[in-house]
Amino acid sequence: MKKLSFVFGILVFLSLGAFYLGLFQKIDIAQGETGSYTVVYDTLRGKYNGVGPIMDNIYEDLKADGIETTRGFGIYLDNPEIVEADQLRSIAGSVIEEKDLEKLNALGEKYKILEIESGNMITTEFPFKGKMSVFASLMKVYPAIMKKLEAEHMETTAIMELYDIPNKKMYFFIETDGETFAKTVAPLFE
Repeated sequence: MKKLSFVFGILVFLSLGAFYLGLFQKIDIAQGETGSYTVVYDTLRGKYNGVGPIMDNIYEDLKADGIETTRGFGIYLDNPEIVEADQLRSIAGSVIEEKDLEKLNALGEKYKILEIESGNMITTEFPFKGKMSVFASLMKVYPAIMKKLEAEHMETTAIMELYDIPNKKMYFFIETDGETFAKTVAPLFE
């Protein structure tokens, strides 16, 4: 009986964890206009799991310079199921709020800055409860995105993940026309 109670307890714990991370949440995917963003970034050629440390480092560097950011991002150009891991291209960093643009510009060329234009894309969101949410999104959000793309006979040219800490949300912007992210980010790797 103790063994059964233990197993039941583990199952309840795992179910609560999955619920907390959003694994039971319905994923609504829509077509919509994204915002435009000023970002501080660094590039990464290699496995996408390297973007986390880039975001953390840029956040800490900006904070040391008096710029507090609350939104991180990653833009991923290549499909890891097709492109070799060491050739994957991405950028990651922090979104700069309009109130901090003057401070950022005063720092000169210390940071790589990029203007990302708005665009009409497939969008969705997912709860952000910490770094485990990123892993949960791989299981929940990306399969839903792929299902939508297949149903619409579309292919992605780039994906942006936006981590909005104060609002506890992850936003996904899926580009299918190559006119926003791919056009802006791909030249950084030439």
